[in-house]
Amino acid sequence: QSAGNKEENNARLQQADELYKKGKLVEAEEQYKAVAKTDPKAWMAALQLGNIAYKRGAYDEALKQYDNSLKNVQAKEGAAALHNNMGLSLVRMKKLEDAIAAFKQALRTDPNDAEITRNLNMALDEMKRTQKQPPPPKPDPKKQNEKKAEDQLNALQKKEKKIKETSSSTEMTYASTSLELNDSL
Repeated sequence: QSAGNKEENNARLQQADELYKKGKLVEAEEQYKAVAKTDPKAWMAALQLGNIAYKRGAYDEALKQYDNSLKNVQAKEGAAALHNNMGLSLVRMKKLEDAIAAFKQALRTDPNDAEITRNLNMALDEMKRTQKQPPPPKPDPKKQNEKKAEDQLNALQKKEKKIKETSSSTEMTYASTSLELNDSL
């Protein structure tokens, strides 16, 4: 890349950064794409294109841009930020295991970054929260039949007890009635 192109790209990057900060993402995106086209190794342009895609909710595209940027990044802080952003995109895509791996890679690059640590913990908590509990064991048909038979037996025993109680009170009524009848004779 010639010195003239490098200066032009630096000026475009600065302009794109200003537009990005002002929330003018479409215009910023155009500038970042122009830089990336003339200098495919401009990792900062790919990083920002990834950030713009992330803000639009295009997480697959964001991942692609972050990956492109990773191929050319020189500074460890840049690599850590890229892995962190990849992790955030993966969380949004509900790919928690991949997100955790990205955050861990970011921490290997920059172990003192509190934001990355916070993001890793958030992803781990989300994974614990959403992990599927094993399905309850299927009921054993044999035990179900035994339980049903036991329930029926209990119901019959209760019914029998009521009948016995009713018949003994009826016998007492007959007995007391017959005593009264006998007394009156």
